[in-house]
Amino acid sequence: MYAKIQKSGKGENKGSCSDYANYLDKENEHKPEHEKEYFFSHDKEKVQTFEVISAIDSNNKKLGKDEAKFFSVTLSPSEAELKHIGKDNDKLKEFTRSAMDEYAKNFNKGLEGKDLVYFAKLEYERSYKGTDQEVKQGLAKQGELKQGDNRHIHVIVSRRAKENGYKISPLANEKNSKGMLNGKEVQKGFDRQKFSHAAEKTFDLTTGYQRSLEETYQYKLEQSKLSTKEKINRVYSRDLGGMDWQKVAYINEVDRKAKGKKNMEQEKNIPTLEETKKEQNKDNNQGLNLKL
Repeated sequence: MYAKIQKSGKGENKGSCSDYANYLDKENEHKPEHEKEYFFSHDKEKVQTFEVISAIDSNNKKLGKDEAKFFSVTLSPSEAELKHIGKDNDKLKEFTRSAMDEYAKNFNKGLEGKDLVYFAKLEYERSYKGTDQEVKQGLAKQGELKQGDNRHIHVIVSRRAKENGYKISPLANEKNSKGMLNGKEVQKGFDRQKFSHAAEKTFDLTTGYQRSLEETYQYKLEQSKLSTKEKINRVYSRDLGGMDWQKVAYINEVDRKAKGKKNMEQEKNIPTLEETKKEQNKDNNQGLNLKL
């Protein structure tokens, strides 16, 4: 499960959400009525685009001219997760509403999803970006539609809560500070890592998905912090048939690109594929058991 929060998926977010809402309606063009996918909210189905724009844009009391008026939340299930729920889009909507409950709770202000002004849209298509490896390798063109099941959810959520007027920003970086709520000390700000983890757990609970360790957000987060040597050691211990050379080559290549030109001297310490093979042969000759 991939959960992303940003200012807006289209244009700025300090004015009307009309550009973004109309952009999300793009897949409905030229579709017959029975095939169109409409917005939905925490308690409503089939919400028209003009209703979304009106509700978000009018919920801006006490928001300054240069303050954000809304944010974008993207929830993207993996191929395995989509396969698990089959064609049941109602499960995706149920999950979205539960995920927005977690979004609201994350502000530590006693909020729930029903206290938010938000509208979600199920989309079926994804296109390749210039940053995708397939485009860089010449296997696909930028703007070309991706194959397979690409269902995902976009959410437009107001900066203000519905009734109490709380200004709530998921991009606030105050998660390590404290504040007072109803006479009690609570954590301030919005913890985006915590939300990603909660969205994943919510999907599992609402759909009955059995998540492996390697699929968890926490595991992927920890993997991203590992050094190249640690990643290679993980490959050694995980592959009972010995070293997976393609994985090692890929890890080394990603690591080199990430470091950039400024760290060319440091890159000399990263073993090449041939060096790693020689090291494994040396260890094997010394009786090292790699089949842990």
